[in-house]
Amino acid sequence: MTRKGIQRAIDKAIKDIWLSEMCVEYGQGHFIVERSIQCSLYHHLRNRLDPLLEENGLYIYPEYYFSDLGYYADLAICQMDMEKETRLHDKLTDILAIIEIKYGGGSDYIKTDLPKFKTYMQALDYD
Repeated sequence: MTRKGIQRAIDKAIKDIWLSEMCVEYGQGHFIVERSIQCSLYHHLRNRLDPLLEENGLYIYPEYYFSDLGYYADLAICQMDMEKETRLHDKLTDILAIIEIKYGGGSDYIKTDLPKFKTYMQALDYD
């Protein structure tokens, strides 16, 4: 599968999970803080994407730190070379998805992350 094909599969899974499992869990009052959403989304992504992740050397990396940008992404789906004998962060070979999660705080709270998103897109050449 091509990189774009993998990204499309990841994007579809995120959207499907968000509109199904995450909505149900939110409606049932399971989320008390942003980290609750992050954990649940990680769980559902692993369940949905496990074969794709395994076949392509992909990992869901919670709190991935972009040292050049000074930002942490809530979740990043990364391709990694686990054979490298180096620290985990340096095993990264590609980033296929960045996921930011917000819980509560209203639209002004979300707007504070817009510069972060713009920086990701420009620095990493993502859409």
